[in-house]
Amino acid sequence: MRKSQKLLKVIAVLIVACIIGVTGFFIYDKTDFVKPSYMIAFDANGGACDAEELEFKKKESVSLPTPKKEGYEFLGWYYGESKITDTSKLREDITVKAKWRVLLYDITFIVDGVSKVVESEFGQFPEYGETPTKAPTALLEYEFVRWEPELKIVRGDTTYTAVFEEKPLQYTITYDAAGGDCDEESVDVYPNENVELPNVTREGYEFLGWFDGETEWSDSSQVTGDITLVAKWEILKFDITFIVNGQVKVVSCDYGSFPNYGGVPTKESTNYADYSFLKWEPAITAAKSA
Repeated sequence: MRKSQKLLKVIAVLIVACIIGVTGFFIYDKTDFVKPSYMIAFDANGGACDAEELEFKKKESVSLPTPKKEGYEFLGWYYGESKITDTSKLREDITVKAKWRVLLYDITFIVDGVSKVVESEFGQFPEYGETPTKAPTALLEYEFVRWEPELKIVRGDTTYTAVFEEKPLQYTITYDAAGGDCDEESVDVYPNENVELPNVTREGYEFLGWFDGETEWSDSSQVTGDITLVAKWEILKFDITFIVNGQVKVVSCDYGSFPNYGGVPTKESTNYADYSFLKWEPAITAAKSA
């Protein structure tokens, strides 16, 4: 009986020893198995970011901060050409850079009730592209003065309206004397106003009238726009009378031209004398009168 008790005690001791040995085999220091950590730094690329860097552990997925930049849309964090969205696959310290796209805004220009929408980038100065115009009426014309409100750097959708100043409509008549002398060079007139045409003279010419192309103008002609009137002339002609040996010959000659008899005057010889032409009396000069 005693031998059995001793044997049981020995077996119990062996079992405890085995348990302690096996358990001891699996005892370890937890610090030997802590996951490594990495750092991700943020370059906001002109924007503002709440975090400059962030620490994360291996295979850990953490939320990346969202930076802000006025006038730009954030497209994501990039490491070179690669967009970084999941940190769980990173195995080293890296610096990521924010990528931005400038915002576009609709700038609406209203000119004489007509809208024109121009897409403009944030931070740029809006441009209509030309000087605004407004069609004249029968009695008024319009001159562009300003935009209301005043044009400013683009920071959002904005509407601008063209402001015009009313002016009584006037047209300009310009006179081309075409070699003559005129009392006036030009005159400003209102629509439907009767115009007294100026006097014009030209030595050696007859004045035929003021013309717009082939259309003759008079004091009752209606002005519908700027116009240039040209004086039309006809050169004066004179009758030049040549008397040779009692015979009369009339030649037409333009003003300023020299009369041409058409040959050398002759006189028939008599029994007592021969005749040779000496001169015209008075001497021939450029035609200025009959």
